[in-house]
Amino acid sequence: MKNTLIISAYTCCGKTYASEHIKDYNILDVNIYDFKTIKRLPNEEEIEKERQWWESSLHFMSTEAHLNQFKQQIISVDNPNFPNNFIQYIKENIGKVDVVFVDSDIRIRQWLNEAKIKFVTVYPWNSCLPEWIGRMYLQDYPDIIIRNKINGWYHEIYPVKEPYGDQLFRLSCGKYINERLIDDCFILGYGVNGGKQ
Repeated sequence: MKNTLIISAYTCCGKTYASEHIKDYNILDVNIYDFKTIKRLPNEEEIEKERQWWESSLHFMSTEAHLNQFKQQIISVDNPNFPNNFIQYIKENIGKVDVVFVDSDIRIRQWLNEAKIKFVTVYPWNSCLPEWIGRMYLQDYPDIIIRNKINGWYHEIYPVKEPYGDQLFRLSCGKYINERLIDDCFILGYGVNGGKQ
């Protein structure tokens, strides 16, 4: 089994860029939102709720015509298997890929910790706020997300709440996750899972 490094990194630290451009490693960039919800057609209970809501107010379209449309719509609902499905996916990829990137949300780090999956955490230094704002704008983050990141910057960035895995790495202005950081983690054994059994 090959070793797999898990990196939990803050927004705009270069996860996506590294996964697309670092060719010496097989990198998996995991988006938690792919696991939080499922898409499906509405069930009978949801159709009945929609009927009651529709009939409770005045509309130009008949109830039956509206419900026929509603029954055809794909809806997004909470996945009852979350976060177990997310952690299971990471476990399934240990030994298959070299590096797995996940977001730095404290809950993700707690789930990794509880599942006894080794990881490292990457955050920018406190002084990098202006640069990170620019990075978020360059990546077309919505204004509301950018405002939330700005408002929470000093609370979230310093100090980083534990758990942060085997090591907490800080990025200076102008720095991103790169091959050297990944190499260093493998050399030092930080955040590395798997290996010969």
